[in-house]
Amino acid sequence: MPAMLYGPLRHHVEGLDAGHGLLYGLGLFLAMDEIVAPALALAAGPTEYPWQAHARGLVGHLVLGVVTDVVLDVLDRAG
Repeated sequence: MPAMLYGPLRHHVEGLDAGHGLLYGLGLFLAMDEIVAPALALAAGPTEYPWQAHARGLVGHLVLGVVTDVVLDVLDRAG
C-alpha cells in the first residue's frame, strides 16, 4: 500500500525520492516498525527489542525502498 502512494508522489513532492528510495525506506521503518505496529499492538514497543533488531528492520526497509524505486523507474521508462 505505501508503494502505491510513493509511486505517483515521488514525481510531485520534491526530495521524496532522495537517495533513490532510501528516504522512503527510512520513513516506512520509522512509521510502521516504530510507531504503527506498537500502537496497534501488533508488536511490542521499541524499547522491548535490542538495537540489533532495529538495525535489521532498518536495513530491510532501506533495501525495500531502493528496490521499489528501481522498479518504479523501470516502469516509468517502459511506459
